[in-house]
Parts: sequence; C-alpha cells; structure tokens
Amino acid sequence: MAKGFSEDLWIASGLGLQSLFRWWSSISGLGIFFTGSFFWRWRGLEGNHIFVL
Repeated sequence: MAKGFSEDLWIASGLGLQSLFRWWSSISGLGIFFTGSFFWRWRGLEGNHIFVL
C-alpha cells in the first residue's frame, strides 16, 4: 500500500514539475516576444521622431 502510494506520488510530482516547466517556458517565451516587439516598436518611434525633427 505504502509503496504504491509513494510511486503514485512520485509520478504525480514528476508530472507537476514537467507541466510547471512547460508553463514557465511558454510564459518566458511570450515575455521575450513581447519585450522584443515593444523594443523594436519603441526604436521605430524614436526613429520617426528623429526623422520628423
């Protein structure tokens, strides 16, 4: 009984870690994407301001 429970707990914790890592990598990927697009947009705005001036 205890052995089966510990094995189930180990499998559940492994799945939890895997899903947590997947969630974290997707969140960080989105953060990198949004930061990059915002940075390029900001640089474009700066360039437009310099071009207008």
